[in-house]
Parts: sequence; C-alpha cells; structure tokens
Amino acid sequence: MRTVAWLIAWGCVGGVSTPLLALDGPDRVRVQSLGPVDGPTPVLPGGESVSDVVWTVTPDTVAQLGEGGVIEAIGPGEAVIRGDWQGQSVSWILVVEPAILLVFREAPAHLTAGQTATLNVEGRLDEKVVDTGMLKWSTSDSAIAVVDELGVLTAVAPGMVYVSAASSTGEAMLELTVSAP
Repeated sequence: MRTVAWLIAWGCVGGVSTPLLALDGPDRVRVQSLGPVDGPTPVLPGGESVSDVVWTVTPDTVAQLGEGGVIEAIGPGEAVIRGDWQGQSVSWILVVEPAILLVFREAPAHLTAGQTATLNVEGRLDEKVVDTGMLKWSTSDSAIAVVDELGVLTAVAPGMVYVSAASSTGEAMLELTVSAP
C-alpha cells in the first residue's frame, strides 16, 4: 500500500476550504535510468483516482510526456511534473540521475618522464555524448605522474600509474606507463 503524501489543491465547499486533490505517493521521485517513470498519481481524499488530468513537464530536457500521458525521463536533472484537474493542481519533482559513462578520448598509454599530455574525457548516456560536469582528476602514484584540475598530465618518473577522472555520476580510469627520458 502506498503512503499518501497530501500535496493539496484547495477547493471551496460551502465557504469552507477543503482539500480536494492529492498525490498517492511522494512529492519527490528519484530515478537512475531513462525511460518511463512510475510517479505518484492524483487522488481525491477517499483515495479515489482521478482521470482526465492534464499533465505538464518543465523543463522538457529532463522529462517529457510520452504516449498515453506516461512521464518519460530523457536526461539528467530535475523536472516539475504538474497535473491540472477541474481548476485544481498537484505537482511533484522528478530527479533524474542516470549513470553517465565517462570515456577517455585519445589518451596516451605511454609517456616519457618530463612529458605532458592534456587528457580529454567525454560523457556518454544512451550512446549520446553529454556534458561530464566538473571532473576531479587523480593518479594512483604522484611520484610517477600528476594531473592538474584541467586534466593536464605530467609524467614524473618511470613506472606504471592509474589516472582517474571522476564526476558526480561516473568515473573513467586509464593505465599509463612512464619511461625514463
């Protein structure tokens, strides 16, 4: 049984304010994948479901209305889902946090001590290239190689090191061999 979260649209019955429309679930739904979303539905105080609700989604870069009024998550971010019915409305927030695959592009596998290389990482979501957001760079051994906040890698001394780029939704790693000059 779902817990009723009353997001209330107020109506006026006989001069008294009465809650008429609510949601049968949470007012914030978090998903980690794209596609159809099972969100709360509008109900009347007795739990009776409501039909003919007109839904809107803002922004449409995060979610859209699919066939039959189904909410479809289409990209990362937050969207407000609003349902209007007979002059009343309810709304809930959809938070889409899909895992974004981070991939190094044309990264070196080998450098000589003293050489530098600028690393590039792209984000992929359902085979589309997307913004990676801020990346945090690191190496497994700073005595062998270091990388700055812009992804500039500097080979320091001979050895093998792992270089990582991490975002809030994913991580990419590469193995780098550093040879003597």
